[in-house]
Amino acid sequence: MKIKILAVISLVLFVVSCDDETYIYEPDFSTVPEAFVVDENTKVTLSNGLIYYDVEVGTGAFTVNLRDVVQVYYTGRKTNGEIFDSSYKDGITTPAYMDISAVSPYSGKFNLIEGFRYGLNGMKEGGKRTVVIPPDLGYGGTTNTLANDTLVFDLEVFKIINQKR
Repeated sequence: MKIKILAVISLVLFVVSCDDETYIYEPDFSTVPEAFVVDENTKVTLSNGLIYYDVEVGTGAFTVNLRDVVQVYYTGRKTNGEIFDSSYKDGITTPAYMDISAVSPYSGKFNLIEGFRYGLNGMKEGGKRTVVIPPDLGYGGTTNTLANDTLVFDLEVFKIINQKR
């Protein structure tokens, strides 16, 4: 009986606290660093259309390859500068842990967009790079709201966790 009363009270409090507003999670990007400043002289264009600029070459002994697990600071922006994702969102200051070789068991595709993976390839620990990802290496061909957008990521490799050679 007590459980039923608590359940009813909880339901009433929930209904009373709700109103007609739709609550959508909006990440807090207030702690995201400014976009990296790129030097056009460092521009590299790959055959797949990905463009990157090395802002700072890392000093680590190893380079990231497409089979590694890494810790990365990143910020993704649209070409108009609007931030859509970052490892710094909601006040988080630790790098993101990423297995850039991982394939999703649900889709059979890589968990990260291809351009992100290719953008990290060849970086060293401590390296900073701005990567310009065309739609077909981003979310192109999906229902994601960014499907037709060229994406710009600032990447910083904090640590290579697992070298899978």
